[in-house]
Amino acid sequence: MDLYHFQEKDIDWDLNKYYIITYFKNTIMKKILLLGSGELGKEFTISAKRLGCEVIACDKYANAPAMQVADSSVVFDMLDAKKLANLVDEIKPDFIVPEIEAIRTEELFNIENKGITVVPSARAVNLTMNRDAIRDRAIELGIKTAKYKYAHSLDELEQAIKTIGFPCIVKPVMSSSGKGQTLIKAQEEASLAWENATKNMRGDRVKVIIEEFINFISEITLLTIRQSNSSTIFCPPIGHKQEQGDYIESWQPENINQDLLSKAKNISEKITKDLGGNGLFGVEFFITTEDIIFSELSPRPHDTGMVTMYTQNLSEFDLHARAILSYPINKKNNYDTFNKNLKKSKMKIEKVESLLSGNSHFVRIVTDNGIEGIGQSACWGYMEATDAVISSFKDYLIGQDPLKTEHHWQYLYRMGPFRGSILSAAISAVDIALWDIKGKFYEAPVWQLLGGKVRDKIRLHLLMGSDRPDAADQGTTAEGLRLNAIDAVKEGFTAIKIDPLPDNYQSMSLSQLIKETKDNVAALREGAGIEVDIILEIHRKLTPMNAVALAEELFEFHPLFYEDPIQIDSIKSQSEIAKKISLPMANGERMHSIWEFREMYEIGGSQYARPDVGLAGGITHVKKIASIAESYHSAVVTHNYLGPVITAAACNIDASIPNFITQEYSTIDEADINKVIKTDWARDGGFIIVPDCLGIGINVNFNDLKKYNYETRLQQNIPMRNDGSVGYSV
Repeated sequence: MDLYHFQEKDIDWDLNKYYIITYFKNTIMKKILLLGSGELGKEFTISAKRLGCEVIACDKYANAPAMQVADSSVVFDMLDAKKLANLVDEIKPDFIVPEIEAIRTEELFNIENKGITVVPSARAVNLTMNRDAIRDRAIELGIKTAKYKYAHSLDELEQAIKTIGFPCIVKPVMSSSGKGQTLIKAQEEASLAWENATKNMRGDRVKVIIEEFINFISEITLLTIRQSNSSTIFCPPIGHKQEQGDYIESWQPENINQDLLSKAKNISEKITKDLGGNGLFGVEFFITTEDIIFSELSPRPHDTGMVTMYTQNLSEFDLHARAILSYPINKKNNYDTFNKNLKKSKMKIEKVESLLSGNSHFVRIVTDNGIEGIGQSACWGYMEATDAVISSFKDYLIGQDPLKTEHHWQYLYRMGPFRGSILSAAISAVDIALWDIKGKFYEAPVWQLLGGKVRDKIRLHLLMGSDRPDAADQGTTAEGLRLNAIDAVKEGFTAIKIDPLPDNYQSMSLSQLIKETKDNVAALREGAGIEVDIILEIHRKLTPMNAVALAEELFEFHPLFYEDPIQIDSIKSQSEIAKKISLPMANGERMHSIWEFREMYEIGGSQYARPDVGLAGGITHVKKIASIAESYHSAVVTHNYLGPVITAAACNIDASIPNFITQEYSTIDEADINKVIKTDWARDGGFIIVPDCLGIGINVNFNDLKKYNYETRLQQNIPMRNDGSVGYSV
C-alpha cells in the first residue's frame, strides 16, 4: 500500500490494531485480472496499483499499453471460452475487470458462479458489450431510445432502412469509439454502410443496428458510480465530439438544462441498478431541445471520461477502482472539490482568439485552467475592423485575471483617446466572453451574478421579413405581411416587428410613401389582431419632416413604438421628433455608451432604450444603461440580430432587470449556420424560459465555427435614389 495516497477518511481510526491490519489485507491486497489492455486499461491499472492491487493484464497481442505498467501479463484470445476459464482457474483473481468488448462474455457467468467477482457483474458485461442487448433491455425498462432495427445481412439492412427512414445510422452491434458507423441519406448507400460496419465490428457476430438519426444539440456521457456501501453518485456531464467514427475531444461540464440533467440521472440510476454490481458506468445520451434520449452504456471507464484526469481530483479510473474495492467516495463528487480548490487559486487569461465566421464576429477567451468564454460583436458594417482591434487587446488581456470585468472594461475603453462603435463592439465581445468565464467559474448563470432573475421567462418580439423562408410570404407586400403575421401569432409570438416602408421608398413622393406604408401596417395589424403588439422599425431611413408626417398617420394602429425614424447623427433631432409625434419612440441600437443614453433621456429623445449587448459595451455596460433607463421610468427593449450568442448574453440581462419589455428575436438563431452553437436559451413559442445554466448558457466548438466562410457586410443595404444619389443608409 502506498501510504502517500492513503487518506485518513479511508479507514475508521477507532478500530484497534487487529482490525486495521485485517482492513489492509482484505480490502487492499487484491488480485485483478484485466481483460483488455488498451489505453483505458493502462490508466485503470495505474489507479488500482496505487491502491495496492496486483494487476494481471490480458490481451490478444503482446506489450499492450496496460501490460507495460501491470504486475504481469498474458497474451491470448479472450473470445476462446476454454482458455479464459483455464486462466481464471490458474490465477484465481479476486476481481475480473473487462476493458474491451471482444470477450466471451457468456463464460463470465460460469466464472461468477465460482465466487469470483466480475466487474460490475457478468450480466452487466454481457448486456452492455453488445448494442443490441442493452438497447433491448432499455426498452424493457421503459427508457426512451432512438427507433432501431437489426440486420444480419445486406438484404435485411436494405429492408430495415426502408422502415426506419432517412437519414439513419448504421453501426455494428459491437465496436468501440464509433468505429464502423455510417450516416445513410439514400437507399443506394446501404452496401457501403454494410461493408463499413462488418469491417470494423468486434467479436465474431455479423450483426448491425440501424437507428433513426436524432437531430441532437449535444451528446453527453454521464459517468455513474455504483458502490456497495453507499448510494449512486454522478460526475458532471461530459460533452464530447466524434468525427467519422473517431472520438475527437471531450469537455466537462457540458452545460445542459437542469431538468434534462435530472432526467439523465434518473435513467442512469435505473438502468445501472438493473444491471447490478459495483463500478463506474459511462452512460451516453442525446440531448435535444426538449428531451434526453438514451444512446449507449459502457460498464467501465469511458474514452470521453479521460478529461476527468484533468477536471477532477479523482479521475474516472480512480473512481472505478475505489468503487470496485468498496473504498469511500465523496458523495458530492470530486468535480465539486476540484472547483473549490480552483477558486482558491489565481486564474489567468491564457489565450484570446478572434474569428470572422458566416456574417458574424466571435471572440474566444481561454484561461490557464481550461475555462473558456465566448463573445460576439455587433458592429455589422465594420467587423473586419473590430476583429483587428481585438488583436490590439491581446497584449493587455493575456495574463490578466478574467474575473475583473469592470476593471478590464475601463482599461480597454481608455487605452486610447479615440472612441466609436468599432472600439465599443470589440469591448462588447470581450466583455461577454469574460462574463461567460465568470459564470462558469462560480458555477452559476450570469443572470444570477447580475442580481438574480426578476422574471421566469423572456418575452420575444419576432423580427419578420426575408429571414423567415418557411413563412407564407416573405413579407414584402401588404398581403405577405398579413399572412406572415398570422403565422407568427400561430407560433405563439405576442409581439412582432417589421420595417413597414415599401420598396423604392427613397424615390417616392411623401403622399405615396405614407399611403403604401399605411397599407402595410394596416395589413400587419389585421393579421396580428389587437392582442398582439406591433413594432415599426424605420431603420433610420427618413428625414425628420417625413418621419413626423408618417408617424401621425400610423397612430391609429397603436404600435408599441416607432423605432429609429431618422439617422442617429443628432440626439437633439431625435428628441425634437419625439416631442412632436404621438407615437412612443425607441432609439439606441446604434448607440454605444452610457453617456449617449444619458443624454438621450436628459433631452427627452425616447421612451424606449434599444441597447445592443454586442455594440453598447457588453453585459457590463448594458446593465448600466438599463439602470439609467429605469431612473427615467423608461423600458428596455434589447436589440439583437446576430444569433444565439448575443441572444443568450442579452437574455441574461433581460432576466435580471425590472424594466425589460421584450427581446428582439430573429429566426437566424435557428438557421443552419448557427446549429453548431448550442444554447440553453431555447425558444418556446414566443418566449424563452429562463434556464439554469453555466455562464451565459452557450457552448460551441470554435473549430466548428472556423468551417464557415466569412461574408462581409460592407457595401450592403445602401439605398440608392432614382437620380443616382445615395439615400439614407441603414
